[in-house]
Amino acid sequence: MSTKINPPNYNAKLKSYELYKQELLAWKEITDLDKKKQGVVIALSLPEDDESKIREKVFDQISLDDLKKDTGLTTLITFMDKHLAKDDLADSLAKFEDFEDFQRGPNQSIQDYVETFDAKYRKIEKKNMKLPSEILAFKLLRRAKITKEEKMLVLTGMNYENKPTLYDEAKRSLKKFKGEMCDSDKISASIGSIKLEPAFLAENEEAGYSRNRQKPFHYNGKGDFSRGRGNFYSRGFNKSQRGGQTNWTRGGSSTVKKSINPKGADGTLLTCSSCGSFRHMMATCPHSWENMQERVNITEEEEVVMFTGNVGYHYGCINCAVLDSACSSTVCGQLWMRSYVDSLSGTDKAKIF
Repeated sequence: MSTKINPPNYNAKLKSYELYKQELLAWKEITDLDKKKQGVVIALSLPEDDESKIREKVFDQISLDDLKKDTGLTTLITFMDKHLAKDDLADSLAKFEDFEDFQRGPNQSIQDYVETFDAKYRKIEKKNMKLPSEILAFKLLRRAKITKEEKMLVLTGMNYENKPTLYDEAKRSLKKFKGEMCDSDKISASIGSIKLEPAFLAENEEAGYSRNRQKPFHYNGKGDFSRGRGNFYSRGFNKSQRGGQTNWTRGGSSTVKKSINPKGADGTLLTCSSCGSFRHMMATCPHSWENMQERVNITEEEEVVMFTGNVGYHYGCINCAVLDSACSSTVCGQLWMRSYVDSLSGTDKAKIF
């Protein structure tokens, strides 16, 4: 079966000479073109407008008879090596610096980051610069720009005892636990470009509450509206007649003014660093840990509470536990563990390690 594949084109703006040479050698292995014609065909395919003027140099310095020999392509490649190939030491340094300086971009997905990192490493590996697998794994995690918690989660999917495969495990674990750039990352990346005015926030907060939380209004015939069976009443509705139909519309404006945080130096609205609210700061946040401590009785004693309102053990649930299969590990307190082990038979105790 005849194999007809066009030879690769050289374009210094799109690919390096090293890559072009590899493609050229691959083409040489599979082409059906006669060896006496290969050198001439490749010489004619060289660009005329390249800064190196490589095509002009080839036809000026290599005779057509040499290009027409069985070794014509080899002669041509040797000539191009002298004029286009980089100094091996300089090329190695450039590839090493390109690998060392690479870090994950702000909007780059984990998938793309891992593939780019690996591709840059393979280039220096071809230059006989091979790094230990564990060093590569740690470089991969360090430059991924993930949080400390996310980094620890990725480490749970790696087996440090098997160091030769640690780099491959790091790539798999990073893709598994981080994967593609999640929606929350995309939202966080775009939130800085959105400017929320206090009036807009307040208006839409009330509208959202009314739309999602309130029940339909019921007129009680006294100028008030009740909401369902509750005791909430809302005044300020206007009654109008049109076409024999009674219409009720909200009139006036609310006299209740909720506080809104001031703007920062950059003109954006300040938010609570604990819960993200634009109504208060962390000092008065009801959800902050410091304020919750004032309302919660914290004890150093270990107790097991199996349902809300119970104090101490619920004896129907002793030695029972809930295992979350989505967690990387499951832990328990010493008190529970001692109680559980004491309840086992001698045979079962021997299986515990």
